[in-house]
Amino acid sequence: MEENLKELQNCKDLFLQATLQILKTGNGLYTLDLMASAIANRAIALNQGFTILVQENNYLCALPLIRMQLDNCLRFYATVL
Repeated sequence: MEENLKELQNCKDLFLQATLQILKTGNGLYTLDLMASAIANRAIALNQGFTILVQENNYLCALPLIRMQLDNCLRFYATVL
């Protein structure tokens, strides 16, 4: 369980790197860039919250954060529809 939580904590760097790559691509700042950075920011916050809640054995409050993270994925996927 601890290994999985450490992996989640390491995802912060991956989200930040991906956001920087998105913002560097292209010649300007587009609406999708802002949306991607907002989703990455929310994902980082959700991962941190989930990690803290699981470490404190507060699983009942941690479960809705999984749904919110899934909501992030669906929102980002909706941009290509």
